[in-house]
Amino acid sequence: MFTYALTLPIWTNRDNAWPHWDDFWLHLLGFDHPTVTLWRDEDQPIISEMTDCYEKWVPDNLPDRSIARAFLIFLNRSAARPLRAPAVRWLLAFARTADECWRDRGELTKLMAEFLDKLWLDKSEAINQSKDFRELVAVLARRQNPLAMDLQERLAIQP
Repeated sequence: MFTYALTLPIWTNRDNAWPHWDDFWLHLLGFDHPTVTLWRDEDQPIISEMTDCYEKWVPDNLPDRSIARAFLIFLNRSAARPLRAPAVRWLLAFARTADECWRDRGELTKLMAEFLDKLWLDKSEAINQSKDFRELVAVLARRQNPLAMDLQERLAIQP
């Protein structure tokens, strides 16, 4: 379904699409509000299989605050664990260019810090040594997010 949607102008051209374009994509990818609550731990293999779909769509659409918010809520669900490591790169690219409006009164920064903390708690050596991970933590710490500043301290004392 995802591949088919990418071939249709009504799905790919946001300006010429219906007013609920975002809602349809979020639903298709499984992180709209009603669907995101249905994901369970045992659904992780489905998320793994869909990683290429997320990689094709999410990075280009993160500048939309509502999409970024929905995606971060999704990433904080345990079912999305297989998607967390690849998402660091997408979120970092976005965070490097995000303006003041993106912060949305700190909600997105808070959700992103919670996501990074979950990665840290997963004790993934690859993530803990990742330059992208560390840079994204630093971006959020510069925005004075308390969890990101705590995480930055934990990274500093890591052997």
